[in-house]
Amino acid sequence: MVTVKIFLSGFACACLAWLACSAPAAAQQPSAPPPTTSSSQAASGQTPPDQGQPQDQDQDVEPGVLKTLPELPKIPDVQMPGEAGFSLGGSVWNGNAKPELEKGSFAYAYLRNIRMEGNPTVDQTYDFKIALGLHNILWASYMSSRASGNVFAPSELGLITQVYLQGDYLATDYRIHSFKLGFDYLAWPYPVKTSKFRLKTRWSMQFLRARMGFDAPLVPTSLFPGEANSSLPDSYATDHTYQFYLPEFGLFSQYWLARGVRLDMGGEGMSIPHHQNSWDFEGSLNFRAGHYELQIGYRGFHLRTSAQQDFWVRGTMVGPIIGVHWYSDSMTK
Repeated sequence: MVTVKIFLSGFACACLAWLACSAPAAAQQPSAPPPTTSSSQAASGQTPPDQGQPQDQDQDVEPGVLKTLPELPKIPDVQMPGEAGFSLGGSVWNGNAKPELEKGSFAYAYLRNIRMEGNPTVDQTYDFKIALGLHNILWASYMSSRASGNVFAPSELGLITQVYLQGDYLATDYRIHSFKLGFDYLAWPYPVKTSKFRLKTRWSMQFLRARMGFDAPLVPTSLFPGEANSSLPDSYATDHTYQFYLPEFGLFSQYWLARGVRLDMGGEGMSIPHHQNSWDFEGSLNFRAGHYELQIGYRGFHLRTSAQQDFWVRGTMVGPIIGVHWYSDSMTK
C-alpha cells in the first residue's frame, strides 16, 4: 500500500508540474488577427473596391442632386416658302432710261453729249433661282431695255462714224442687255432656327451690252448707192455696241411678315475709276399662294461703260416693277 501511495503521489506531482509549465507558453502565443474588410465583405457577398484606384467622388453628392446638366433640345432651322427647290419668273418695269452717248477721247472739239430719245414700252427681266443648302440661293437674271425716238441736232455733231449738222432731224435707238449670275449667302442670323429674317451677302458677275444707233432719215442721200459721181453718202446711219464684264458685291435681306407675305430689299454694285461701273437695287413686297407669287416693288439700275474709248455710254433706270414667279415647292407643305 505504501508503494501505491508513493506512486500516486509522484504521478500527481508530475501532472501539476506539467500544467504549471504549459500555462505560460499558452499565454505568450499571439491572438488571432481580426477579420479584414475584404474578408467581411466577402462573407457578406459584396465585392471589395479595387485597391490603388481612387474612390468614386460622387459618393459625397447628396441624394436627389443631378450630377451633370442635361443637354438642351436642339431647334432645327426652319425653311420658309421659297427656300427649297427652284423658281422661274419674269417681271416688267418702266425705268425710263434715256441713256446718253458721251464724248470720250475723240479729238473733234465740236462733239458734245447727246441723249437717246424715246421711252420703252416696258423693260423686261427674267430670273431663275435654285436653293443650295438651307438658306443660300444660286440665281441668274436677264434684263433688256429698248427704245427709239427723234430729236433735232442742237449743234454740229460727230457721232460714232457720222457728222450731223445743226438742225438735222435725227432718229435715235438703243438697246441694253444685262446678264447676271449670282450667289446669295446667308450671313445673319446663324443658325436661323425660327427667325423670319435673313441677311445675305450677294456675289455676282454681270455681262452688259449697250447698242447705240443714229440716223438722219430726212437728209438727202445718193439716189444710187455706190454711184461714183455722187458726192452724197449712201446712208447717214451709224451704230456701235459697248460692253463690259464686271463683278459686283452687295447685301440682300428678306423678312416674312406672314407665311405667304415676304418683304425683299437688296442691291449690289461695283465701280472701277475712269472705267465701267454699275449698280442695281430692288425692293418689293411678295404675296405667295400655292406655287405662284406676285411681286410688286421698285427697282433702279445704273450703267457706265469705260471712258477710255472715243465714246462711252451712261444711263440710269428707275421705276416701279411688277412680276410673277413660279416655285417648285408649294405653300401647302
